[in-house]
Amino acid sequence: MAPSLQRLLREGNLVRYSLEDAATKVNVSKKSLDDYLLQLRFGKKYNFDFQKHKNDKVGTLRAFVKKMKAEDKKKSGTDKAK
Repeated sequence: MAPSLQRLLREGNLVRYSLEDAATKVNVSKKSLDDYLLQLRFGKKYNFDFQKHKNDKVGTLRAFVKKMKAEDKKKSGTDKAK
């Protein structure tokens, strides 16, 4: 599966859309949708509590990801110093 494909579940059937088509469907720019997907992937990687923040805006996720990336960078920096 190519990373540029988006999935939508409709009536029990999996429908795939290109990033451009998906962006058009949800009325968001392709660049923004790509960024949202990246944030979602990092959120999953860092165990973001999506259920707890389901009514929050993307900025909440973005701040969490930024914080976790900084912590990762800090950890990897101290590991290299040893």
